Amino acid sequence: MKLAQQQRGMTAIGIALIVVLVGILVLIAIKLIPVYLENYQIKSVLSSLQKERDLAKEPPREIWSAMSRRMAVNDITAIGREDVVIQKTGDGVLITVDYEARRSLFGNVDLVATFHNEASIP
Repeated sequence: MKLAQQQRGMTAIGIALIVVLVGILVLIAIKLIPVYLENYQIKSVLSSLQKERDLAKEPPREIWSAMSRRMAVNDITAIGREDVVIQKTGDGVLITVDYEARRSLFGNVDLVATFHNEASIP
């Protein structure tokens, strides 16, 4: 009966496993939070472009120029011209941004996040 009372609590191996798991989760969060913050900035650039109604009349080259200036101000480096599609539609202009962000976790293990953002300028 006394033996059952002495076997309460976690072992050192159990505590070590929990510490390792929490450490890996913290490492993943540290790597992914900047990726999602940069995507949020890209969304804000697209929403600021939506507010400029005059851009719908401009050629795609001018729309990209306005977008790249805003991205330079916000220090956005995740996307390039090849990730942005600017299409003239019947209603105005549709801007589509498709890209993936890849961050090294450890060794040959990477974290990959794919994003798809759209904005239409009437």
